[in-house]
Amino acid sequence: MSRSTIPSKELKLLCLRSGNLCAFPGCNRELVSEGAELENPVVLGEVAHVVADSPQGPRGLATSVAPTNNSYDNLILVCGDHHKLIDSQPHAFTVDVLKAMKAAHERRVRPSQTGFVAGPSVSQVKEELTLTALIVTHLPRYVYLARCNYTTGEDDLVKQKTKWPLDRNVLAPFLLKNQNIYCFQDLRNANNPFRMVIERGTEDRIETDILCSEIDGERDLVTLLNRSLYKFAARRNVRYDPEHRRFYFESLKPGTSRTIRYKSLTGKQVSREAVWNPIRRSTGEARRYWWHLAAGLRFHRVADGAWVLTIRPERHLTTDGITPLPPAMIGRRVTSAKSHMFNYQYLSEVGFWRDFVCNGQPRMIVGFGNQSAIVSSNLHRFSVTWPGIPGDEKPIRTNGYEEDLFTMAEFESALKGDSTELEDEEAYEDEEAE
Repeated sequence: MSRSTIPSKELKLLCLRSGNLCAFPGCNRELVSEGAELENPVVLGEVAHVVADSPQGPRGLATSVAPTNNSYDNLILVCGDHHKLIDSQPHAFTVDVLKAMKAAHERRVRPSQTGFVAGPSVSQVKEELTLTALIVTHLPRYVYLARCNYTTGEDDLVKQKTKWPLDRNVLAPFLLKNQNIYCFQDLRNANNPFRMVIERGTEDRIETDILCSEIDGERDLVTLLNRSLYKFAARRNVRYDPEHRRFYFESLKPGTSRTIRYKSLTGKQVSREAVWNPIRRSTGEARRYWWHLAAGLRFHRVADGAWVLTIRPERHLTTDGITPLPPAMIGRRVTSAKSHMFNYQYLSEVGFWRDFVCNGQPRMIVGFGNQSAIVSSNLHRFSVTWPGIPGDEKPIRTNGYEEDLFTMAEFESALKGDSTELEDEEAYEDEEAE
């Protein structure tokens, strides 16, 4: 927003309390530069919004109100370089970070009896951040659809008539919408799982890239991919909690704990409890609830042709390892547990779920017959430079999984299935042309 739209009083207050210096820690750049001979001074300062002046801007909020956004409390004075930096990295420079930055700067430049003395600059440290998501390397090329006698909300009726694949590695998610069924299986195949519910002769297919060009189409594809996770997890005794949209390890029978073997971030084979009954330290008595490791797992499209599987560690609570705990007994316990989950522990939880979904292999392959979704097990890392304390970083290793003949064969088989799908499509198109 241009400076003219900011009330004069608010702008004067901001400039006076900023002391003609950039508020970014360690910068101390003067925001008015003396002009050359016969030239006027040059204003180098720029006014940045803490909460953006529009919902679409950096740190924008759906409830943003323009008059409030242009008040002194929501403005910070910085140089052009740091204005660009904080707006291009809104996840690093959040509303709370900018408010703290503004307050600290104005305290530092406030005049005193001895005059202003610039405080020590804040050190810039370079850190390695780890993406808590796995990169999707391959998606099914097509989504198939056909007319159906069922519509939205009648999924259970379709499930009763679906001929589920005998191969446990083949999944058959579907979506009902406007009396059409959408899926990844080729509905023109006479043995497709949904042959009992579709109207023959109405089969069609659409490329996923074209489907994603529309918001509703992208939403439908995301729904299909996420539904494939339900059965994928269930086959390993991990249930989905639709109310909280998270997956959790369940006890194999009531009143018993459950331990999982997995490969840690350092590459070691270790064990940890995935379901357990905590003990009261003072008396040694078992408490009246059970903890379950849980996580939000979801497919997301982050850019054109770019997809990820996000991992958000959570906790689930039951009364006996099976029966959900009443909601009133959950909130404060989960909040307390997550408040003590610091960076390294959080990343360890991400690594645990990475190992689960990839089954300790270089990639996760979600098969749909002749098509697959393939997710890399690598936890991608990137560098960022920001204010911090030198030497306060804890080195983190995110070892990947070694490739072997079996994992390569499985990968090639999945790719071959996609290739077969493409050949079938070309043959079908040739047949139509004839």
